[in-house]
Amino acid sequence: MVDRPISLRALWGNADAQSECDITRRAWVSICRGGKLSRTVRGYYEGERFEVYWSIANRRVSLTSSQGGDCFKGSIEDLRVYDYAESRVIEPWPAGEAPELPPRPSDVFRDELVRRKHRSEVRAFIDKHATEIQREVHGSMLSSYEVVTWTIPGGSATWTGGRWGQQERLIVPELEARARILVAMGVNLEGSRTYQDLRDLGVN
Repeated sequence: MVDRPISLRALWGNADAQSECDITRRAWVSICRGGKLSRTVRGYYEGERFEVYWSIANRRVSLTSSQGGDCFKGSIEDLRVYDYAESRVIEPWPAGEAPELPPRPSDVFRDELVRRKHRSEVRAFIDKHATEIQREVHGSMLSSYEVVTWTIPGGSATWTGGRWGQQERLIVPELEARARILVAMGVNLEGSRTYQDLRDLGVN
């Protein structure tokens, strides 16, 4: 799997000078939504190699050489955009029509803890795929809380009910279980060092 499957290519001069910048699919969606990108990559002119600084913001593109000269100015529509995963040239989404940015693994999990924003989505996966459930009540009659543990594909999940001074928590300790949840949520694991050995997992 290619970690940066989208290639941006700019040509200038008599189309004999060029520079390519490889980015993630998430970065491409962000750019189409008007996001920013700054990167230094290589440029080529008549067999010679030099550094080129890419700057993209508000769908506008500016390339500057390491010698300080302007190489290219234009819009993202002026770039050749190639999708390695689909083996074809693609066009930018029109302004205002790019999809919402998908969540990143760190948006869903902080280590093993499920972030509150995505807790309901993770619970939906658990409820659908759990093969075993255990419930326990802890504490005293005046201050008790429930702990629920599920067996799910790749590991387990545990919910601890709120108690005095503490909020409820949902954790998924095992990395494989977190990866399966992320894949089911449509999170792209490409480029993730944490999940690089697990990113091809699927969920039925």
